[in-house]
Amino acid sequence: MDWRKHERLFVSIFFFILVFLLPTLSSGQGQEKLSTKDIQEVVDLLEDSQKRETFVKDLKNLKQLKEATVKEGEEKKIKPPDKEREVLFIENLFVKFESLSGKVMEAATSTFSLVTKTPEAFREVKSFLSRSENLFKLIKLFGDIAGGIIIAFIISLFLRKPILKINDRMTTLTSKVTLGLLKVVLTLVPYGVLLASLFILFKILPSFPMGHSLSLLFFTILFFYRAALEVFRVLLSPDEARIRLLPFSDEYANYGWVWVLRFVNYTAFYALVTWTLLVVNVSSPAQYFIRGILLLLFPFMISVFIMQVARGISMKHGDLQKETEDIKTGSNKIISYVVRYWHPLVIAYCWIIFLFLMPFTANIS
Repeated sequence: MDWRKHERLFVSIFFFILVFLLPTLSSGQGQEKLSTKDIQEVVDLLEDSQKRETFVKDLKNLKQLKEATVKEGEEKKIKPPDKEREVLFIENLFVKFESLSGKVMEAATSTFSLVTKTPEAFREVKSFLSRSENLFKLIKLFGDIAGGIIIAFIISLFLRKPILKINDRMTTLTSKVTLGLLKVVLTLVPYGVLLASLFILFKILPSFPMGHSLSLLFFTILFFYRAALEVFRVLLSPDEARIRLLPFSDEYANYGWVWVLRFVNYTAFYALVTWTLLVVNVSSPAQYFIRGILLLLFPFMISVFIMQVARGISMKHGDLQKETEDIKTGSNKIISYVVRYWHPLVIAYCWIIFLFLMPFTANIS
């Protein structure tokens, strides 16, 4: 027998047996001492390879059985019974609702406190501007803004004729796409020049850092506002059907343009209010509350838009049914049901998505 080859295994088994026998060895004085026969059995186990392998296999099986028992007990703790899980889910739901309600109330209180401090804020602003140095900085701020606007206005005068010529050349679909894109870019050039001018003028004639941030915020939102309007103007062209990119009639193009203005205007207003609150460092609860109130109008506007579209589709479908009232097929019935019931489902779906996303958007969750 090669003792060195199995030395580590023998030592491990030997220590395991010693640990296993420690309670017996350290028991009370009334118990018998370890006999020579017991020691001989241990020696025989170590020397007999077949017995040793059987012993090691039994130990491994015992270990696996112990691990399986522990794992099963942990799973029972982790996975409670179905009724208990239902109770825990409902309880967790109520806890989250209570937490959300508390945060909403805290945000509303913070917003009300902010409103009550408005007169005091006006007095502080008046006192701040009563100092000659601050008044001079305010004049410099308005001068920078006026300078940027004048530069942008001059650029727009040079671009007015090229933009008008583009409209005359928009005849085919390809020219409408390429020249429409060029028209959008040229229209936005003065607004981009305005932002660049403000960056430069604020460096040359610095005044209030807060005033710089608010001015850049306002004109950046104005830039994207004009970009959105010009893109939709190319697509719908409510004033001139000849250059319209989408194949809509004048009625539908003007109707779509009205809703584009509503959504774009309100989105710009929402962005201006929320980012201004962030720049002036209003308390977080008040920001979240105001943002949530403003967000409520988006699904409301979408709902009104969907209802108006549904009414138009219903009227068109009613006229079509009058023309084909003698033809009654299964497909016609299905179409009638879809036309009648699609908009409540879509509106409900929009509100569910909004209510689900609102806590994450407003950071109230």
